[in-house]
Formats: sequence, structure tokens, C-alpha cells
Amino acid sequence: MSFKYFNVKHGLITGNITLDATNNSISSTNLTVYNSSNLGNISNVTITGGNSGYLLTTDGSGVLSWVAPNSNIANGTSNVSISTSGGNVTTSVGGNANVVIITSTGEIINGNLTVTNNLLANTVQLGSVGQPFCKIETYSATTVSTSANQVIWTGSSVASSVDFKIIATNSSDNTRTTTNITTNILGAALYWTEYGRLHINNGVGNFSVALTPSAPLVAELKITPNSANLIYYNILISSYTT
Repeated sequence: MSFKYFNVKHGLITGNITLDATNNSISSTNLTVYNSSNLGNISNVTITGGNSGYLLTTDGSGVLSWVAPNSNIANGTSNVSISTSGGNVTTSVGGNANVVIITSTGEIINGNLTVTNNLLANTVQLGSVGQPFCKIETYSATTVSTSANQVIWTGSSVASSVDFKIIATNSSDNTRTTTNITTNILGAALYWTEYGRLHINNGVGNFSVALTPSAPLVAELKITPNSANLIYYNILISSYTT
């Protein structure tokens, strides 16, 4: 093992260095490199300290330190935050807090939503958060028998009114029915009326609406088909609560 002071022109200054041929290592208490230095693969570099997952940062004056990963990304008065591991992703923009909140079940937008192309959704709720007034959804069903009062849709919650726009098609018999049904519901009472019914080749059958026989009392859409052939029902449903 040998010791030597080096001052190499155009790039390298060290204090005492140790050359150890037994493990092909060079060690020094100080090392300054003024021009570029190629250290090769990152596995060639070891910097002790920090914890697993920590990041190496600089204060801009050449002082390095280990810091824990930040759960925020910020630029000016806009930021994206994940406050807990696996938690909600919250976006604030221009000083307006919580403009968008992404949860494990969906997305909450506290502001206007502008869609410049198609908006594709199976269900849309209108009203304030936690107190929707109207839920609009699409639903599809089929029948293959003429059994009476077959249930083709059941509500998921108690409603004050439910409206249906129905397009029912029997391709085998070349028949179709389009119709509208509106309802008025209060407690155990349900009144309904059908309007705007149009048939092609006698249509597909007769519709009706009733409440489920046990609580919770929710609306059910029923059909008594006039054919055992396959009938498709495409339904637009608007449910209202008060």
C-alpha cells in the first residue's frame, strides 16, 4: 500500500490517496473533479445514508442530502397531493383547492366539466354531492318466453318517480315497440301511465310497473311478451328522489 499527493493538471485534485492493489481500490479524504467524469454503471457508485426509497437532493449550492419522497407535486399555486399511502389523489389548481379528487370508486369534480367530444356513461346523477335529484341510466334485458309479468328491471333504491323510454325488438318476428312510461311513487303507492306507444307488426307485448312485494319498496318494470322468440329491450331510465 502506498501514499502519494496528486495534483493533476486540467481536472483532478486530491489530498493523500491510498492505492490498494489487493482489492483494486483508490481512496481519498477529498476529491475534486473539474471536468467530466465517467463513472460507468450506477452500480459503481455508493453513497451511504438515507433510508430505502429516499431521494438524493441538492440545495443548489452543491450540498447533497437524503429526503423522504414527497406526497405532493407542486408548481406555484397548483399541486397534486396523495396524503396517505394508497389514498385519494387530490388536485388543486390556481389556488382553488380540491378541484379534482380521484378515489378508489371514482372521481369527484368540484367545478365545471367541459367535454369537447362524446361523453360515454352508463349512469349519470344530477344534483348536489350526496343528494342527487335525478339518476339517468341505460339498461338492457331479454326475454325468451311468453310468461306473464316478467321482471326486466328493478330499481336499486326507493324513488319518488321513475320514467322509462323503451325500445323493444323481436328480430325473428320483425316486430318492434317503442313506448314511454312515467310513474308517481309515495310509500306503498305507485301510479303509472304509458304514452307515445308505437308498434311495428303488432309490437312485442304489454308493459307494466309495480313495487316490489317487500321492503325496500322499489319500482319494477315488467313485460308480458306476445312471442317466445328472443326479444331485446333497450331502456333509458330516469329515477327521481325528493
